[in-house]
Amino acid sequence: RVDQAGKTLWQWQAPSGPGSFAQALAAAGSGTVLVLGGHVKDGQTASDAWIQSMSAAGAVLWSRTYDLGPAQAWLGAATRAPGGGFFAVANSGAGTRPTGIFQAWLVRVDGLGNQLWKQKLLPGAVSLVSDVLVHAGDAWVAGQTWQGKQALEAFVVRVDAWGHANCADAGACVNVAATDCVDADPCTLDVCDAKQGCQHPAVADRFWCGVAKACKGGQCAGQD
Repeated sequence: RVDQAGKTLWQWQAPSGPGSFAQALAAAGSGTVLVLGGHVKDGQTASDAWIQSMSAAGAVLWSRTYDLGPAQAWLGAATRAPGGGFFAVANSGAGTRPTGIFQAWLVRVDGLGNQLWKQKLLPGAVSLVSDVLVHAGDAWVAGQTWQGKQALEAFVVRVDAWGHANCADAGACVNVAATDCVDADPCTLDVCDAKQGCQHPAVADRFWCGVAKACKGGQCAGQD
């Protein structure tokens, strides 16, 4: 972190290990910042998508990884989502254009980094996504696609709060805002099913429900 005069206030570097890389930063509110990129776990060669939350003083608040398949994966730009949490764009794959195989993703996480859902963008196409913003309550993402061609083709996809890219897929969730499905239980997911509307399934144990707190048997408790 550098102040307006160019003075370094502090610096953070990942501990030595298999490897990690940062691709983007996003303001997260209350002076915190998200660091987004990829992280290679012990015994692996490909990276998982990775988010880390840091305080204004440089302390690591939490760190999460997300499995997007066996190939290399990383997160890029992120923005705050309506109703809380964040939309983050991600890519997975390997190679170089025009023969490389890549898949663009949109991932939604809550304010503690729990993955709420992930959605492939342009499924079946070779694609890379680069940016995301929220407008009119939906996520707008932009990137590039190609299919064995030298020329790139730009794409823009608009996705609702539940990951649906069109009204047919949205079903019962058409015009349902993110805040419409919120309950007061930190150990349930707030989701909208295309057939049944708002649903609140219980989360798995070890789902983060607070600072140093995780769900166990449907209850939010401190970690041992």
